[in-house]
Amino acid sequence: MEMTTENMEDKIVIKCKGEIEIHAAPDLKDEIKIQVNSGANMIIIDMNDVTYIDSSGLGAVVAGRISAIRKNMRLILVHIPAEIIKLMKKMKLYNLFEVYENIGDIPKNKLAG
Repeated sequence: MEMTTENMEDKIVIKCKGEIEIHAAPDLKDEIKIQVNSGANMIIIDMNDVTYIDSSGLGAVVAGRISAIRKNMRLILVHIPAEIIKLMKKMKLYNLFEVYENIGDIPKNKLAG
């Protein structure tokens, strides 16, 4: 998996590309943890270029959500591929997250914190 991080005012966007699986999940979990401690109001994980995610990858995202909640932050998922949405719904994880099609779809009041 490739990962890039971009600061956008009071939010951090983590863009993931490729497979988020057992070998890559710890890197994503660590990056989310770093960004939770950065002082931003929200973390957005852009999954547009994710081709596969396994239970380890989903676990990293859930752990990130828990870390964000503890700091009164939002962790939002955008651009989730249809197959991953289907998997998240099957595992009853989808409703744990704020999910939007695009970053521009996040309501303005949500961007403020």
